[in-house]
Amino acid sequence: MLVSRGIAAFIFDKRGTGESEGDWRRASLDDLMEDGLAAVALLRLQPEIAPGKVGLMGSSQGAWLAPFMAARSESVAFLVQITGSATPLANQEMWDDGNSLHALGFSDRAIETEMKALHLLFSTREWVRRGLLPLGDLWFVHYDPFLDPATAWPHVRVPALVLFGEKDKTVPTQSSIEILERLWARNGHPASRIVVFPGRGHALGGPSRNDDPVYAALVTQWIKAVTEGREPPTMPFPDHLASSPGLHWYGMGARTTPWYATASFQLPLMLMFALSFVGAAMASVLPWTKMGGCLSRWLVGVTGLHNALLLASLLWVINYLLNADATDAVPAIPHVGILLPMAWAAVALAVGQAWLWWKTRASASNRLGRLAVSLSTLASWAFVPFLAYWGVLGGRW
Repeated sequence: MLVSRGIAAFIFDKRGTGESEGDWRRASLDDLMEDGLAAVALLRLQPEIAPGKVGLMGSSQGAWLAPFMAARSESVAFLVQITGSATPLANQEMWDDGNSLHALGFSDRAIETEMKALHLLFSTREWVRRGLLPLGDLWFVHYDPFLDPATAWPHVRVPALVLFGEKDKTVPTQSSIEILERLWARNGHPASRIVVFPGRGHALGGPSRNDDPVYAALVTQWIKAVTEGREPPTMPFPDHLASSPGLHWYGMGARTTPWYATASFQLPLMLMFALSFVGAAMASVLPWTKMGGCLSRWLVGVTGLHNALLLASLLWVINYLLNADATDAVPAIPHVGILLPMAWAAVALAVGQAWLWWKTRASASNRLGRLAVSLSTLASWAFVPFLAYWGVLGGRW
């Protein structure tokens, strides 16, 4: 498309694809940026190329990386972004996963739970990198999910053509437009343009977009105008969403991670619950743990066993949701129907634990029994707001 209209193009195989060595999945984002800038440097050395007119053109991840590269190098004369998000990768993934699960038929409650799980998962990055959590070779271990293009755009002084698809399920178009417009208004980008292609998705039509005369004319005419110092052509489509495509943020998707949603808070809390519940169940069957009668012993044991099973069931559901998009899972989450009655049973058991603690606080036969009852009561009551946070106490799954 470019060459046929008099614009030279240099396309290289991404690491680990085609004839390129390496593995792009294990490369860092900095590595990929340096690859692009190395291509710019090589292209500028070619005798038939005007070195001051070399720009970047990328789609999807390449588009997301382009402003970082342009901010780092004075050798980039312009950039063309094709469906590149203006949000951090973590936010983009939440948008993508939320809308994918919605398309698969999952309920809003299930999607909101997955958003919370993603906040927790992304916040484990440093733990996984240090080997403290054996979660495997996940993408965000190599790619910083919190790297924000909004930090690069203020340092981009060259013209930019940014193309979005109205119905992009992978990139949050409206949020990206708002971010760019705010940054451009602050820094001045008179030759930069935003265009939203109506009815198009993330690929803007895929490989066939190069055969689209409107797309081809828009890209090539804009490149020629900005490299020749002329006024950019009139854009064929608006710079905003023309209609509501039925895509939106779910749950906590567009927000930064609050402290109570991070792994630093949630994982120790889950571990504390697991140890407390299993410990209570074990203490209830030990003959030397005096708890003030058979009823007290039974209540502590049942509460511990029940809550341990409920915690395990909740973690199983969270894991199912985290993998649902990749596996095209069905929205009927197996065994999820037991969570609601089990959660309210946990509330009832917490009330019973409070009664037991009050009843045995002075009459328990030994310190071990008093300690077991007190810890079991504290854990069972703390478990209730934890269940509420994860949406287990109500709503349709």
